[in-house]
Amino acid sequence: MRPTELCLGVASRLLPGLVWVFVTACALRITPAPIEPHLVAVSDHDSSQRLSLGVGLFVDQRPLEGRVEVHPPLRVHGIGFARRGEVRTGDASFVGEIVAGVRRDAVATLTRAAIFREVRPVEIGDSESRAWPGSPGVDLILTASVKDFGAFQHQDSTLSLLRPAWLRNRFDDSIGFASIHYRLYDASGLLHAYDVRADHVSGGQPITRAALDAMAVANETLARRLYADLGRAAEPEPVVVTLRVLDACGLGAEGVRTLMRDAGEIFEREAGLRFRVEHSLWREPVQRAGIEAVLAELRRNVPGGDGAVLALVSRRDSLSPSFAGEPFGLADPFGQHAVVGCVADAKPPVVTLAHELAHLFGAVHVHDRGSVMYASMEFDARFFDPLNRRILRATRARPWGAPLPKEMERRVRSMYAAAARFPGCCDAKSLEAALAALPRR
Repeated sequence: MRPTELCLGVASRLLPGLVWVFVTACALRITPAPIEPHLVAVSDHDSSQRLSLGVGLFVDQRPLEGRVEVHPPLRVHGIGFARRGEVRTGDASFVGEIVAGVRRDAVATLTRAAIFREVRPVEIGDSESRAWPGSPGVDLILTASVKDFGAFQHQDSTLSLLRPAWLRNRFDDSIGFASIHYRLYDASGLLHAYDVRADHVSGGQPITRAALDAMAVANETLARRLYADLGRAAEPEPVVVTLRVLDACGLGAEGVRTLMRDAGEIFEREAGLRFRVEHSLWREPVQRAGIEAVLAELRRNVPGGDGAVLALVSRRDSLSPSFAGEPFGLADPFGQHAVVGCVADAKPPVVTLAHELAHLFGAVHVHDRGSVMYASMEFDARFFDPLNRRILRATRARPWGAPLPKEMERRVRSMYAAAARFPGCCDAKSLEAALAALPRR
């Protein structure tokens, strides 16, 4: 047998197997994911004076082409094959009906937000809501139309018989998207309408996770807008804390105000805290040093006074689309100083800012991915978990530059002790660090 015939014969026997490996390795259908609420539906606010909300039916208004799962085709590429192009989720990428899952997440998110006395699903559609009041026993009704939902990512996969590394498989970060039109009705008719478009980049996460994160951001955005329109009047007067912001990132007074407005909204809604921001330019004392060294320098050289100090320092030349990775902020439990990194072309993530400031009030890391206090900043969270909400409310009037009052300290110790009995709740090291920051008995 001639060498050419021998090679062709071997290739003909190997090729089907290699194609099978390539197809199974690079082109498996997306594993269907359930659409579960991203927040636990817990309300621990005093909401007795607030209105009740019925969450009516959500309808699916996505275009038909947006409901189909898409994979790039398998093509011949030299002596091998390639799949290059966009992967996109569809209905088959998720377990159950998509609009029903979005609705369940909205119920849980609005319950957690504690804007209403009660949040429960009601089997009322948009047409019935327009003619309401009926008999659901609620003060307000929310309906919605899901205009778009899903995620996409770019795939570049090749199989070549000529390369030593014959299989190359690369996926870019997943980008989730959700577009939802919400309608809120009271007895007089349509009260508010909200068009919310949310996008979320998920690095190192399944493509379905990017879609679910975008849906979560959309429902959290709705909660924030409802709080702005309905919830503020019901809140007691917040505790005001002076926050000196040392700006080594060149954001300027307006940029810092915008950033702190978004972060401050979380604290005001969740803990009854408001920051009075004092902005000043600052030259970072330890150029390009680790963030721990910057915090230590800040403690030594910048007195906390009667409030807190936040330093915004340059950490990277560019910001990864994902929040995961190296630490981007640091703060002492019950201290007065916090450091948050920024980059030349972007402000710090709001969730990072809120996370570090919360440590100053004794907040601890939890395993709840939907919480601001989740240790890895991979989701743009705007809610605290129930434990940290209780901690923040207990310590919001903490003194600065002095130990906690005995009753406040006792309450916080009891919260930490209760949390320690549930290992699935919190990070043990974070709990230990917070306890160590309290006075020794």
